[in-house]
Amino acid sequence: MQLPRIDSGRCDRAAETALATAAALRAREVAARSFNGKEVVLLTSNVAGLPIAVNLIANFAQLKHNHVLLLGENAATCEALVAPDPPACLHSSLLRLKYRRGLRAYVGTQVWILWLQRYMYMKRLTSIGLNTLLLDADVVLFHDPYPFFKAEMARYTLISLCDVSAGFANANGGIWYVQGASAGGPVAKILDDFERRVIETLTDAEAAEVDARLTRGRGRGREGRGRGRGRGRIVRFDARAGRRAG
Repeated sequence: MQLPRIDSGRCDRAAETALATAAALRAREVAARSFNGKEVVLLTSNVAGLPIAVNLIANFAQLKHNHVLLLGENAATCEALVAPDPPACLHSSLLRLKYRRGLRAYVGTQVWILWLQRYMYMKRLTSIGLNTLLLDADVVLFHDPYPFFKAEMARYTLISLCDVSAGFANANGGIWYVQGASAGGPVAKILDDFERRVIETLTDAEAAEVDARLTRGRGRGREGRGRGRGRGRIVRFDARAGRRAG
């Protein structure tokens, strides 16, 4: 079943609500294909990353799972899925319209926007009662992960891959599974806090960019540049992620 692509061309509250409603509807349709009606696999990709994303989708199909939802970079990503029965795909302006200046100041590549948005959509999926498996597109499955999640790990609400290179939390960003998360519970608060910090950082980055532009416009020296609100709190993402998102 081909699902419609969704996007929002406006950045007002009504558009955000419509976007969230449409995403929830698509996600529920995808989850209905799963073994218990509550599972969604969330992948992200741009056009360059589609070969590995499609490979992972095929990997799931081999394991008899077809409940994959692809979050694409833009309409072109979803339109590139030309199979007779393409995977469910949506693209979103959740951050791009409202925080365009902040993204320009903070993000060095479009890949990072997708990686920020995917956790925000994970939050939205779990908030409507869907168990969400978020994966990098370059993951390869040699076994069905769900028997493990539902047996040995059944008592855990949030599961993530350990990564000693990922800072103090030691949590890899590319393999997360949330199941049975309660509204207002600890996992919901983690995802809420992530979104709050993203919005706060983009707002500060925009303020810092505006302050720097005003400073340059006044002709002040180099020593006066970039000392405006938010500048000291910004650690800018760079282009090391490469051009492929997944």
